[in-house]
Amino acid sequence: MKKILFIFLILLSNIGFAQSKSKEDVLKSLAGNTYQLDAIYASMGANTLVDYYKSKGIWKGTMSMLMMGRREAENLKITPIELKKLNTMKIVINTDLSVVLSCNDVVLANIPFKSDGMVFELKGTYDEYSAIALDKIKPDLIYKEGELYLYAIDSLEESYLEPYDLAGVAPTIMVITYNMKENNFKILLSNSEVIGAASYEFKKRAIVKKKA
Repeated sequence: MKKILFIFLILLSNIGFAQSKSKEDVLKSLAGNTYQLDAIYASMGANTLVDYYKSKGIWKGTMSMLMMGRREAENLKITPIELKKLNTMKIVINTDLSVVLSCNDVVLANIPFKSDGMVFELKGTYDEYSAIALDKIKPDLIYKEGELYLYAIDSLEESYLEPYDLAGVAPTIMVITYNMKENNFKILLSNSEVIGAASYEFKKRAIVKKKA
């Protein structure tokens, strides 16, 4: 439980970043850009950790478990199907300031612009021990300690994200934010039983200039 909560407490940690721009100004500065999946950090059950990351532009994967009091790690084999998902998962900021999450050209979330808060679709009641600190997320929340909050939902069917759930956490909860200091998007996924949780991180796609 502590490991799962640790992933999501990062979202609420004090990063000492002062927010002065409006939500509209921030999204206008990002409009037209694409952010590609860059890393996944996940925790399943009591002691299993799964990471996907890029090393010199190549996707790698590791899994580790506690065995006899020691953490044992092994490399994960990434199948061609999984590699396609890793390479095509992205977030696009449109000129109308909507934010779209997609994978394999399938739209998974289309978040319209809302100036006076976030797109809020949380239906449950949460306390301070809830997954992803859901008790801190309110309809009128825009910024919290350098994070721009865009979307929160807790009523997803497990089958909805199953084809794109690379970490295997069977998520029913999703929170999407933009980190002002790190200039990246984060998607936090969990399920109501908190037996699995994952953080998907997206970095701005680099523009490669062609030689004349």
